[in-house]
Amino acid sequence: MNREDQIIGITEMFRQMSKKWMLDWNKNKPNGLSPTHAAILKILDTRGPQKPTSLAAELFVTTGGVTGLTDKLVEAGYVKRGRDEADRRIVFLEITDAGRELLKEVVKLKRERDRRLFSALTDEEIDTLYGLYRKLTND
Repeated sequence: MNREDQIIGITEMFRQMSKKWMLDWNKNKPNGLSPTHAAILKILDTRGPQKPTSLAAELFVTTGGVTGLTDKLVEAGYVKRGRDEADRRIVFLEITDAGRELLKEVVKLKRERDRRLFSALTDEEIDTLYGLYRKLTND
């Protein structure tokens, strides 16, 4: 197989892995959250309160998209909105204790899924795959 055919095969296999991840997520998704909801919780937990524009840039969605996503999280009590004391026009989003608890559940489910999906690989193969993905994702 030539290089071009191999690259096409790799992208197809990556698409298939992504589909497996999503099928597993949809089967086990905690509290009806999407992966993007989980990503928002993770960002807020690790970085603290964030402006919607910062989340939008990180998640590659519009600020309107962030509003729609966070509305569900706010309504469920996983995220709260706050205002900047110096400039009340600025809105910040912050994870709540309930959001942190849900995030723990999400992380646990994700780790279990990843263990299942990568169980066919040896430690050496995991090391190789990790190195290759790091090489491809470094800008």
